[in-house]
Amino acid sequence: MNRSARLLGAAMAVVLTLTCVRGWAANDEEEDIPLKPEKKPEPARPAGQPPAQNNAPKAEEKPKPKFEKGKAFTLFPAGVDSKTVDHQSPAMQQGQKSGINETKFDGWSYMGMKLDGWSVKNGVMNIDGQCGLTLDGFPFKDYRADLEVEVAGLSGLALMLGSAKEGVQLLAITPTHLLPGVFDQTKQGSNVQFDNKAGKPHGSKGGWIPLQITVAQGWVDVSVNQKSVYKERMQNVPQFSQFGFLMLGLNGNKDPKAKVRKATLTGM
Repeated sequence: MNRSARLLGAAMAVVLTLTCVRGWAANDEEEDIPLKPEKKPEPARPAGQPPAQNNAPKAEEKPKPKFEKGKAFTLFPAGVDSKTVDHQSPAMQQGQKSGINETKFDGWSYMGMKLDGWSVKNGVMNIDGQCGLTLDGFPFKDYRADLEVEVAGLSGLALMLGSAKEGVQLLAITPTHLLPGVFDQTKQGSNVQFDNKAGKPHGSKGGWIPLQITVAQGWVDVSVNQKSVYKERMQNVPQFSQFGFLMLGLNGNKDPKAKVRKATLTGM
């Protein structure tokens, strides 16, 4: 074989080799065969050494809501009592003592002159003196309240049922009657007005008054001892959810008193 023939044969061999390689690459691209990565062996752990722990931060769990629709919430649980602390105002320096006692109970806001005029002990709330108490963060405009109330003479315990632009809708419980009213928080004086003509006797004779109060669609329905005694449309239909207590003196009584126990709220 001469030199030209040998060169031609070598060139053809090169062409055939490249063609085969290109054909294999094209087939591999079309089939898209996955390549398994080589698994590296784990390094040997010294004897007695525990396995490595995963220290990656865990996803934070959402806090459970305080108030759940359809589930009764106890206002004053047995075994959870209020605390008496030294009152601290924003103007006071750190560590400074005021010498004024103040009642603290988680979840409630207080307004009144006598800062320790209320307390919670053994599931019973006691109120001594004119004041207001509001449950923090209550989200429902429609709900059912179950509670027992004991009201002293010349005293009225008003329930805050919800609020509107015109004021807070009230339902006062006296020793003998239920009275609807409105609390206008924009006024400094004469800010509570009751409709005596719309009042109705609750029928309970002394001691604890067992109440079931349903607030729904602008109506108030009250039962005492499982008997309906009051059902009226609110004067101001609530636009905002709110629940609380307003302690009032009747006929000039400046020292009204009341107690509340077995109190639950159920959102609807």
